[in-house]
Amino acid sequence: MREFVLPDVIEANKDKRIFGIFNIHPTKEPIRLSHGRHQNAGNSADLWTWDEMMVYLGENQLPSVSLIRFAAETGMNLIIKDLDAYKDQYDRDHGDRLIQVAEDLGTHVAYSSSGKGYHTYFFTRETGDVLTALKRGGARKSKGIDNLGTYAILSGKPYRNNPVQEIILTDEDRELMCQAVEQARQSDGPKALLEQNGRMSIVFAANLQVDIATELVNLGFEERQNGRWQSPDSGTSAGGMILPSHNGPYDIFITYNETGLDWMKQGKSGRVADGTDLRIQSMIVSGKAKNRKHALSQLYREINVPVIDNGNFYGELKDQTVDEYNSMLEIAPPAPQQLPSDSIPFSDLPMPTDPFLIEVVEWIMNSCMPYRQRDIAIHAAWNLAMVFVGRKDSFHENPPVVPSILLAPSTTGKDTIRKALQVVIRALTLDGFNHAVMFEPIGSAKGQVKLVELGLRKLSGIQLISEAGVALDSKAGDPHSVRSVTLQNTAANAYTSWYTEELREVKQVPIGVNIPVVSESTVAAYKKHLPGSADKGDAGRRLLFNINHAKVEWYENEPDWQIPEKLVSKFRLLAEEAVRSENINLDPVGATPIPEFRRFKGDEEVVEFFRDLRRREFERRSTEDSETFGLREALAGRYIQLLMRLALLSARTRLVTSGHPSETTVSMQDVKQAKALLDDSRKTEMANQKLHEGPEQQLADAWLSEGQREFSRSEPSGQFIGKHRSGKRHASTPEELWAQHRLTSGYFTGQVERTKKLGKDLARENKIHPTELYKRTIELGEASGYWNVSVEGRSTWLIFA
Repeated sequence: MREFVLPDVIEANKDKRIFGIFNIHPTKEPIRLSHGRHQNAGNSADLWTWDEMMVYLGENQLPSVSLIRFAAETGMNLIIKDLDAYKDQYDRDHGDRLIQVAEDLGTHVAYSSSGKGYHTYFFTRETGDVLTALKRGGARKSKGIDNLGTYAILSGKPYRNNPVQEIILTDEDRELMCQAVEQARQSDGPKALLEQNGRMSIVFAANLQVDIATELVNLGFEERQNGRWQSPDSGTSAGGMILPSHNGPYDIFITYNETGLDWMKQGKSGRVADGTDLRIQSMIVSGKAKNRKHALSQLYREINVPVIDNGNFYGELKDQTVDEYNSMLEIAPPAPQQLPSDSIPFSDLPMPTDPFLIEVVEWIMNSCMPYRQRDIAIHAAWNLAMVFVGRKDSFHENPPVVPSILLAPSTTGKDTIRKALQVVIRALTLDGFNHAVMFEPIGSAKGQVKLVELGLRKLSGIQLISEAGVALDSKAGDPHSVRSVTLQNTAANAYTSWYTEELREVKQVPIGVNIPVVSESTVAAYKKHLPGSADKGDAGRRLLFNINHAKVEWYENEPDWQIPEKLVSKFRLLAEEAVRSENINLDPVGATPIPEFRRFKGDEEVVEFFRDLRRREFERRSTEDSETFGLREALAGRYIQLLMRLALLSARTRLVTSGHPSETTVSMQDVKQAKALLDDSRKTEMANQKLHEGPEQQLADAWLSEGQREFSRSEPSGQFIGKHRSGKRHASTPEELWAQHRLTSGYFTGQVERTKKLGKDLARENKIHPTELYKRTIELGEASGYWNVSVEGRSTWLIFA
């Protein structure tokens, strides 16, 4: 039996299924197994333990270790430089320096399989962009020096038989490495990513599975030396040569001569293509596909979904094509992936108790939604009732409208209100109701003056602000700039009368129109509007709902966008009551005084209920800290007002649609129905209070939580020890620092994955440089008593209580 001297970290893991076999002659490649494919470095089922592997090892073969499975099994990432010292183009100066560094650091160096080159061994526990930078090293500009990424062939012959040394980095090292990787991402090469809506990108899936060499051979390329391939259309040995780019994670290739390669994308330094591009071109050349679009449609049905484990692909595939996977998303999408981990819990809206509102919810779900989402349908039903409230009705000087925010991932159906209202308006028009146009929705893609003009031409209606308006924060879509119209109270004293200098013709109007605002957005797009909204009172003046993308109900029939005549007649009753007594020939009608006021009153039970609410609100206000005003206080301060508005809406809708339009009594049934909706919104808003804080507060709270978790242990964690080894920065041991509750800020920005990712996300979302955000976080944490700060040299230490 052959003798093999292995690096110590590999020797210690011989019992793990991480070993394979490489053919050395006539070609260097992994062996083929019984399934006909090469041994897969990412699939432990294709690999053996050391003893199992030795049973199969034959002539002209050497053992190999899967670097992918080694990392998965041990938590250590091997960094191995392959120095082909025997090759003519070998960068000897750089290679000699690498050998010298390895010897100076006392790490393991082995002869390569040829016996003429070298493998230098290190390992690290770093992950993410730092690991990417370490693996690349200097090989991008050094000929004959490569970074091993899949397999390492084990010659068993050490050049320097030392223990494999661990790479431990400073914060500055990590920051520089991350910057280098980010710069590389901006260079040539197509990007392959999972789509944000949760659908699997075919480019992402195919790039993980396509064999580059096979595709190049199918296209007629011939393999040359040093990883180069020659184009079939090239007439010279130099023409059409391509080689690995190292610019991206999916084997992107760059051509340094464009002969016959016009089908590749044009990059800054030549043509670029990835494995998926090669497969598509092969399908076109072979006649299997007519063009790229046709090829992609076939790949969707041919490529299986890869199993991603903690961001890594180990070769395992689901028994499901990408097309089948994406189709399933439309029935049951993976909602937890759609929102950030710190996002608000989902709404669970109560079904209305009013018969008319129940009918509207069921109609919307059955006829207006491709995928039935009950919460969206309930929200839409309440808002459709608001559209037709007119200007006459009030309850304790409150109008029957409430603005709202509807948060949901893309493709969930946020625009259901818009579509359903169009159906209602069209049906009313066909039914002979000539004033339906006065209730059409107002879009936000208008200037401020135009919005005011449009609003005043309504008796009531709704303003819908799309995700684009929310994200761009345009003046046209800004609810603050048009609040004078959108939050106008018919009795003119809950809010001030609206006024705009731009509209010279109208200096001041004592009363206006009821137009609730519905902002439709994703959580990510709306996040920037939440900080400060409690202090300004905005949070208390509206409802907020967050929709679960996956909470859908199957319905056999396709939506037909038809509304039953029974519902049309009831919507007409609501609209006719809004029109009654109004002089609709005046233009704009909303700028005229209201000819009739209808002030609703509560029955005895309702009166007592609100008296008790006011008593409790009085006690809260009289005992609270006058210097403390946050989200809870903002929501509590407007709770009674919003409850009265919703109760009025419920009462008006119930009485008009049941044939009692002249009655003006709010019942306890109305209050309970309104309270159930309001309470669900308030619960969601309170659960979201973290997002109301600025980015530095969110990050400081996360650091505090992580620090407290670390120092509550019985001993320091491996992460803490790995970050705080003694060296040039300090002489203390990790155990000494841990006992003093001291850690560097870099522990949170570079070591702990949760706080590291949160910091990057907050900096990006708020357009702040990460360094500036970290500085603010440290200062805020110190001011808040989270920690004390000590700056020693280039290190910032946080000292926890």
